[in-house]
Amino acid sequence: MQKGRDIAGANALINPVITPRFIPTCSINLLSQLGQLAKKYDVHVQSHIAETADQVAFVHDLYPSIGNGRDVAIFRETGLLTNKAVFAHGVYLADNEVDEMVISGSAVASCPVANFLFSKGVTAIEHLKRRGLKIGLGTDIGGGYSSNMLPVVRAAVLANRTMDFVSFDRSNAILPIFSEHKDAIIDFKFAFYLATLGGAQALNIDSQIGSFEVGKQFDALLIDCNKENQAFDYWKEDEMNIIFEKWVNSGDDRNITGVWIQGVKVGCT
Repeated sequence: MQKGRDIAGANALINPVITPRFIPTCSINLLSQLGQLAKKYDVHVQSHIAETADQVAFVHDLYPSIGNGRDVAIFRETGLLTNKAVFAHGVYLADNEVDEMVISGSAVASCPVANFLFSKGVTAIEHLKRRGLKIGLGTDIGGGYSSNMLPVVRAAVLANRTMDFVSFDRSNAILPIFSEHKDAIIDFKFAFYLATLGGAQALNIDSQIGSFEVGKQFDALLIDCNKENQAFDYWKEDEMNIIFEKWVNSGDDRNITGVWIQGVKVGCT
């Protein structure tokens, strides 16, 4: 890890990370040693947490003596629940676990596309945000169909809507019950925030990236919403928020005319 840092130098675009697959594939000894490495090198941690009901039950069967066999407690006991930890999913987190994550400074990366496919549930993003948890969005790559963040932004809006009409059997007490979701609407603007500044906050690097504040690195896309053969209509009478909504909901790489990373133009015309 130190060698990688030395090679990358200052302002590195890629940094080392401790990334156990998830608890069912790891022994407690392995997780503890990874926790020691994370502390020694002060690096980020990434894993999956409370993704599916089956996974939650399996972890309980594997390690019932550690925090009642719950993911958050196990990551805490092994030194992996840190302010540089980002855990994918978080579909089946209980409120006391969310509160513990808030205290630790760790975060969740909601992966709505993957959750539709595998979790039989969705991350209660607005509920978790209300409790103070840092949340970004993720593609889950192998668990989804694209590494493009725009489909994930759109899926986050849809996932929020499903909470109004999808119910689960909660008799086994594995699935948390949230009472305030009906007035907690995620729109395209909030979903886009989750994919940008929300993600930077989840990674604990929002002082460097995630928005156009003075002093931050200039990471940007230049979007042209009046391109030939694009997927949506453009009207000069449209206000900026309408144009932005059209691009978030229907735009794609045909609209991207410039890409900057750390102030350097790296793509497009």
